[in-house]
Amino acid sequence: MVKVRQDAWLKENDELLAEAVLRHVKEGSTQLNAFEEAGDALNRTAAACGFRWNAVVRRLYEKELAEAKKERKERMRVLGMNGRRRNQGVYLLPSSQSSEETKSIPLSALNLDIQLRKLKI
Repeated sequence: MVKVRQDAWLKENDELLAEAVLRHVKEGSTQLNAFEEAGDALNRTAAACGFRWNAVVRRLYEKELAEAKKERKERMRVLGMNGRRRNQGVYLLPSSQSSEETKSIPLSALNLDIQLRKLKI
């Protein structure tokens, strides 16, 4: 569906955008996902929602945003997560001794020389 340019933002639009962003932050999701959701609901692009959030709405909800981030941090602590939302790349090496055992190493430790390989498709 093509989204038509809309210039005016209503108070209700700002409230919907803020609600989506605050909920996503509390749940450990990203603001970008919130912009996508709000954009679909408001028939606007995610970029337009992001611009509106950063230019106008965010400063109206600073206290609520700080509280949402605090809630997210507490939730992640309770769940035993280390606070990093993005997964670090890890490659699991199968163990030669047992099919159930694996050894993980960071992808950054792997030295892959892709230029010298020829991929056959």
